[in-house]
Amino acid sequence: MNNKLSNIMKLKWQDPTYRQMISNSVKGFKHTVEDRKKMNKWCVGKKLSDEHKQKLRDAMYRYYSTRQWTKRKEWYCKQCGKLIRTAICDIGVFCSKICYNRWMQDAPPQLSPAYIDGRSFEPYPIAFKTIREKIRNRDGYKCQYCGAPQIECIQALCVHHKDHNKDNLQWDNLISLCHNCHSKLHQKERSGVRR
Repeated sequence: MNNKLSNIMKLKWQDPTYRQMISNSVKGFKHTVEDRKKMNKWCVGKKLSDEHKQKLRDAMYRYYSTRQWTKRKEWYCKQCGKLIRTAICDIGVFCSKICYNRWMQDAPPQLSPAYIDGRSFEPYPIAFKTIREKIRNRDGYKCQYCGAPQIECIQALCVHHKDHNKDNLQWDNLISLCHNCHSKLHQKERSGVRR
């Protein structure tokens, strides 16, 4: 009996008018929370074959590539050469952070975002090591932006040159900062926002 019913349904489903009628009848229908939970339980732990997963990927790619708001772009990773397919809004030339880090290790220093006219590679004066500890003591071993004590920080407090001149060791030019605030400060300065 069930086999006959399924054959009848198959024949009915081949008719485009019947499919359109069913499609129109379910438009605007929303599942209840209980129904969604039941459907989710049915899918959890289900093993899919590699062929089925690839079909799902291809179907999703076709679905999203037809949308105006997600036009796809393809390029190759600069480090490993892997093909990358992403939305146009996702700019980048690396497939992962690992590839980016490997590329940065081999790249010339001028490509580093922290590079400023080669000044970052100049050595500090010999007296800076002793003055650095005195500045931390003067500031009470606390970050001067967020107020975090050095004990709570993972690393020792950084001593920042306000004018970015490593040779200027004037006390009013030096300030103690935690690693996070120091990184944020330099990041804002590189982007053009000065504090």
